[in-house]
Amino acid sequence: MKGRMLFIFNPRSGKGQIRNKLMDIIDVFVKGGYEVVVHPTQGAKDAEKMAKIMAEEVDLIVCSGGDGTLDEVVTGLMEIGASVPLGYIPAGSTNDFANSLEISRDMVKAAQDIVDGHLFSVDVGSFNEDNFIYVAAFGMFTDVSYETSQDLKNILGHVAYVLEGVKRLFDIKSYHMKVKSEELEIEGFSKNPPNRCYLCKKELFEKIGDIAKKNGIEYIAEGSNMDDNGDYRPGLIAVKELGVKSPLREAKLTKAEIREYSKELGLPTWDKQSFACLSSRFVYGETISEEKLGMVEKAEQLLLDYGFHQVRVRIHGSLARIEIMPEEFPKLLEKNVREDIAKKFKEYGFTYVTMDILGYRMGSMNETLGENDKTTADSSLKGKNE
Repeated sequence: MKGRMLFIFNPRSGKGQIRNKLMDIIDVFVKGGYEVVVHPTQGAKDAEKMAKIMAEEVDLIVCSGGDGTLDEVVTGLMEIGASVPLGYIPAGSTNDFANSLEISRDMVKAAQDIVDGHLFSVDVGSFNEDNFIYVAAFGMFTDVSYETSQDLKNILGHVAYVLEGVKRLFDIKSYHMKVKSEELEIEGFSKNPPNRCYLCKKELFEKIGDIAKKNGIEYIAEGSNMDDNGDYRPGLIAVKELGVKSPLREAKLTKAEIREYSKELGLPTWDKQSFACLSSRFVYGETISEEKLGMVEKAEQLLLDYGFHQVRVRIHGSLARIEIMPEEFPKLLEKNVREDIAKKFKEYGFTYVTMDILGYRMGSMNETLGENDKTTADSSLKGKNE
């Protein structure tokens, strides 16, 4: 018999994944020669409390949970000056500490390593009389790791911390900077080629990059998400070329997920309409002008004023093609609404007004492009930048 072990585990860490492994882990400990005292944590600071109470009565303490659970146990041992060995089975959402020490993510294997392994020392820090095993922080975002909902961590993992951090952005002093971008003056832009978005984004982010450099700002971020990867988006080529960060795509978030998590976090923009550059309303090859951009802007604002939630007015010469959500078709077809919209659109400069029976969809103008058109456009970009 090797001795007595206190096994502290957090039953809620990492979606409660330990539940399916608990008996196997205890079996490893018993076969390894330990009499095991098992304690599931009951709330915050409970692991710290149990470590203090039991430290002198056991030969080994093992804890399983996230970095927070480990930190509580270490804090408890440090406060009473206990020298009992400590084993760790990672079961949290991120497990940064375990990853840094290359501790197995297989919980049963990690338990076996504790039984068979050798003791080694790790540094424990102290800051303002508070002990820490992994990191210490001060200033903005310090409370993020403590305030992030466990339920949210179970669903999202590391992304939960990112979203909680986003909420803190409102507390940071912001600096408003104006970037004047004259897209119509960019060579080739007004001709509306398939790579139009690349021309625009390249010019815009180069200007933003100059401002960032002058103000000592290291990173530039933009807001594309995983849904943008499924459509023709030449602007993302410029994003990649210029080293602009895409945090939502890096976090693998879709538009629907962003809305869902934003709502859960209480952000007022969770149901904001999707907007895109007005130039995306023009069929490729049709000249983009200030006059026609104004026509589209007025037309879409009219539809929004009528209460339509998601709208696009695509322009084909003097013809307007209205895209709205299919469930809102009946409202658009009401006689007084239909006639007023048609009348106003003609006042704006349209000759014909139509409704797309497929309804709103992202990037519908790209439906006119064949794979050859996209390949040709992308090849011209590569040639231009080589």
